[in-house]
Amino acid sequence: MLESWHDESAAESAPRISRRVVLAGSGGAMMVAAAGLRAQEGATEGNADELFGAAAGPGATVVLQDRRLVLPEDLRDRLATSGARLLTLDADPVRMWRGEHAALLTHPQTRLLGVTPWIEFVMIQGLAAESRRRARYQRFDAGNDAMVWLIA
Repeated sequence: MLESWHDESAAESAPRISRRVVLAGSGGAMMVAAAGLRAQEGATEGNADELFGAAAGPGATVVLQDRRLVLPEDLRDRLATSGARLLTLDADPVRMWRGEHAALLTHPQTRLLGVTPWIEFVMIQGLAAESRRRARYQRFDAGNDAMVWLIA
């Protein structure tokens, strides 16, 4: 049999990053990326409400969370106070995209932030491309199968 390409003892001694640390750090990175996009569009400095906008109108920010991953409570609070809308992904993201939340999710000005497994990110990226939006930030944590991304 072929030997493993990596050393098992090295893998055991390597530092492990918890899902909470990945999600909290990536959530902050997404907010920084969103702020960078806003600054790139020529917006003036403002508070978080100006950055995220009203959750129901054009320019809204929607955070799509996988139903199997739990966001830290402090990150949920920051999102709620900034006006971002938090949606839990259905088992079928395509049906969710074309169903009840279609107007919000398909609007070209809606910024999408997400914490999902890779395969759901790929599906959402394709759906967002239909309204000419693309991934602006993405980070994959293979150990936790968590993809953190920003599509605008």
